[in-house]
Amino acid sequence: MTYYQKITQNIVLRRLLVLLAVIICLFFLRSLLSVFLLTFIVTYLINRLVKRLKLVMNLSSTFITVCFYLLLVVGVIWALSKSIPLISYQSLQLYNSLEHFYTQQGTDSGETKQLLFQYVSKLLPYIKSQSHLLVSSLKNVVAMAVTLGMSFILSFFFMIEKEKITTFSSTFLSGKTAWFFSDIAYFGKKFITTFGVVIEAQVIIAIVNTCLTSIALYFLKFPHLLSLMMMVFLFSFIPVAGVVLSCIPLSLIAYYNGGLVDVVYILLVILAVHMLESYVLNPKLMSSRTKLPIFFTFLILLISEHYFQIWGLVFGIPLFIFILDVIGVKKNEAEA
Repeated sequence: MTYYQKITQNIVLRRLLVLLAVIICLFFLRSLLSVFLLTFIVTYLINRLVKRLKLVMNLSSTFITVCFYLLLVVGVIWALSKSIPLISYQSLQLYNSLEHFYTQQGTDSGETKQLLFQYVSKLLPYIKSQSHLLVSSLKNVVAMAVTLGMSFILSFFFMIEKEKITTFSSTFLSGKTAWFFSDIAYFGKKFITTFGVVIEAQVIIAIVNTCLTSIALYFLKFPHLLSLMMMVFLFSFIPVAGVVLSCIPLSLIAYYNGGLVDVVYILLVILAVHMLESYVLNPKLMSSRTKLPIFFTFLILLISEHYFQIWGLVFGIPLFIFILDVIGVKKNEAEA
């Protein structure tokens, strides 16, 4: 038996080498990792949705896919046409409010307001000097838009030619290197059953969180409800930290809208929604799969954001869960 045959027949060693080869390839393609992962997420979610719609409607998968993507394009165009003018108007209103506060508080004799005015006076020059951060943020927004667009196009062509891609990919499972591609298929199935399932659960949780929070915001008479709904929905994808990120702007708006009473109300709403997510939705949809210590959660988010930018906050945790599944780390049932 040759050395090559010994390696190919040793499944553990063989799969370890295949995984190492995949990691090396991804390292050299690290600038495209966000596109790859986002393409997978979009394709996985739409494929699941198309399968469920096909059970209800007696239509072909291709027809349902084309109609769904058309609806997505129309929805995105409509949302952009509504949100961009609204965001611009709100930004102008915020600037006018700060300018009004800055000019009016200087003549006020209250010691607290005078002290606050002094802090604002010192802060404004610093903000102006850091204007390059605004340019950097705009570049990140453009990069995110390009990533979304490329992922959307790739997922569309994958869904349209799914059967052809499956047939073509199966040809790699025969021949002298069949073991290599069969191991890649093995890791691919694990990736779908861990990363994909966790992402799908996150989407469901985000939708539920957004609906419940939006109902509370409606009864509290918050302005610009549509923009706030979009913000809450996006922040819902970020584990743990998303609660803090959504809490800050909502609390500021609540204070501006109705004072401290509304701030208390919105904090109670966020706390209730977070408890529902932690104790009902997460155990129901994800079981104990993503029950990580808060320290590890923030550490993973920090590392994934460093390598994948803003997208790392979304798929950092699911990717870590996939790695745990690959190396065979299982949560102790006594802890679950």
